[in-house]
Amino acid sequence: MQVCQEVSTLRGLTAYAVALPTAAAVGVGLYAALGRWRRGNPLLRFIARVWIIGGGYTAAAIVMRLIGGPCILAGPTRRGGYDSDPVTGQAILWMGLTLGVLGALLWPVVVKAKGHEDLEW
Repeated sequence: MQVCQEVSTLRGLTAYAVALPTAAAVGVGLYAALGRWRRGNPLLRFIARVWIIGGGYTAAAIVMRLIGGPCILAGPTRRGGYDSDPVTGQAILWMGLTLGVLGALLWPVVVKAKGHEDLEW
């Protein structure tokens, strides 16, 4: 198993600076591509939300891993080291799917709570 080393601050900031616009671009692209699904029945809207939200998070995580290496998300441990497990492709996909499903489930609740019916996509 690979032991993570500390990632330099400049490399970490570069990874974030590139990953956030990438996530936005992927989200906007999927939003445009899934327009018919977003206007369909509730199940199709849910599936479109999962793809849009999860796709953006997955794209950000992939870019961060490519720029910062597999230990980009490793933080200091209680023992003072950086011996966290490296981020794998499987973990990135599960994270994207999980955040996509959670975001798709919470979106209608947040829209109704805030009273913005025009945000229901």
